Amino acid sequence: MKIKIVFPPSTFTSWPEETPPEGLAKVAGLLRNRGHVVEVDDLHARMMYHNSRQIFRARTLQIELCNNIPSMISYLNRENNTKLKELARNMASLSSFEGYDLIGISVLYTNQIATSLLLAHALQKELKTRIILGGLGLGTVHNSPFFNLPLMKSILADTAQFNAENNLTSNMFQDQEPDYTGMPLHLYKHRYFDNQLVIPYKVDKGCVYKCGFCIYRVVEPFGPLDPKKAVEEILKLKEKHSIKKFDLRTATINNNYQKLEEFCELLAEQKAGIEWLSYASPSNLDESILSKMRKSGCRLLKFGIESGSDRILALLQKPFNRKKASKVLTMAKEQGIRTKVNFIGGAPHEREQDIHQTIEFIKEHSHLIDFANAHGLKVLAHSLMHTKPNDYKITNLQPIDDNKFSFDEIDGLPWEKKKRQIEYSRAKLQKALYYRVFRKSGLHSLPFHSFLPFEVYKFVERSVRCTQFTHAMWDELRMRKCTYVFN
Repeated sequence: MKIKIVFPPSTFTSWPEETPPEGLAKVAGLLRNRGHVVEVDDLHARMMYHNSRQIFRARTLQIELCNNIPSMISYLNRENNTKLKELARNMASLSSFEGYDLIGISVLYTNQIATSLLLAHALQKELKTRIILGGLGLGTVHNSPFFNLPLMKSILADTAQFNAENNLTSNMFQDQEPDYTGMPLHLYKHRYFDNQLVIPYKVDKGCVYKCGFCIYRVVEPFGPLDPKKAVEEILKLKEKHSIKKFDLRTATINNNYQKLEEFCELLAEQKAGIEWLSYASPSNLDESILSKMRKSGCRLLKFGIESGSDRILALLQKPFNRKKASKVLTMAKEQGIRTKVNFIGGAPHEREQDIHQTIEFIKEHSHLIDFANAHGLKVLAHSLMHTKPNDYKITNLQPIDDNKFSFDEIDGLPWEKKKRQIEYSRAKLQKALYYRVFRKSGLHSLPFHSFLPFEVYKFVERSVRCTQFTHAMWDELRMRKCTYVFN
């Protein structure tokens, strides 16, 4: 069977795609092993590339139209909508779809369900081809406003039939070696590797930690790193695609200390000659394992340190304290490993003192941090904050959208005031990072950063986003060696 599989556009377009979608590569690899002729494409990367080259917004693919759920439902129920019809036609024109027995759409994010249906609607009308859906994003399809649409029912029925015919299960895809053959690899630029191509490779499943705001432990059950299998597959990918840079996908590369140690030793013994980055936890890292990680090719570790306050770290159930985080950042720098640090503003019952302690942590460790970001707290569906709110002294959780909840602090701030406090805290952390990390790192490429006040920089950033072209040019400049992303 001749099959075309695509990664659909996402309505989240703040940054271009940095790496090719690994899930799509695993599906392609498995189906090719089953004897199917498979071609793949990434429509999100192609859309981002197309939009970045348009000076006028009217010539871009206005994918945000898919966020209008009532209009989408009406259009998919055969109601005329000129703008959505044009968007669907332009989406389909990003790749070739003629001559295939089956078209598969691989959904990773919930917001790709709408774009996938719009694409399927256009393709079915033109080609009369069977279309199926797959991917992690389909886990929420039953709660989707599109679930009862005839188009969705038809696609899901064809999907079930195809999986049954080929005896396919989700576990097969998770364990499959990815195959990136045919993807538009020239479109991917990774900001942490100077805009070079980086290939993603998933090294384990789930997470052993139970951070209150995180849902990674819910996404999939924990499965430890298999060092021998991982090294063999990484070396195959290196040879097949002539690539030496890898993004090792995991919630925490050091979920299992012994497995990580074996993995690093095997890479060193094989003289793999690769460079890699990954998420890590300061929890159990020491000088010995960091040295082995560096020798195996580790160039960057991303840490969710979140706060400089031990009280907040304990509340969020982070498996380390301020002192341990400080020590690990110091050891990583001594080993020549760059670091990215994420912070969270607005934790439940966060006080001014907690914000001050986080800012002091940023000031004290700015010379050890290469990249950084500050987010506002979000209570996500199925996180421990959502399922056990009393443990975090919050109550009255109400849905904001399909995935996030508002809340009141018990004996604290009601949501409207808490929402403002979250933004206040986030802004304070952003400002500290701007002055202490962003401007002083020496890695950024825009020289006027070194003297622009924070408020002026934010104004400039908002101004240049007035058109798609200047937006793309701004991001292109910042991505060259950007140390800090405001989002």
